[in-house]
Amino acid sequence: MDQYRSEIKNRGYDIGVFAGPGIATIDAFSTRNMAAYDYSALTLQYGIAGFLESSFASFGLSAGFDHLFSPDRKVWIYQNQPWIGFIVGIAIN
Repeated sequence: MDQYRSEIKNRGYDIGVFAGPGIATIDAFSTRNMAAYDYSALTLQYGIAGFLESSFASFGLSAGFDHLFSPDRKVWIYQNQPWIGFIVGIAIN
């Protein structure tokens, strides 16, 4: 008699754009000593991300920019500067 074995594997990929709010610390370091005091300010983070996914985890890369909504945005060293990030996700099934 023949035996049959069935196995399901989940694999995939995903790519897309993102945008959302964030918080940045404004201090002497991030403004080259141009900020009068330290505080937290609202940012808009936006960019693109791609993922490779399996049934237990996902890994991805993202690239984007931050836009500061504060009068100190002219001296903030990260204003509209590109960044790259590594993303790890774990499936909780």
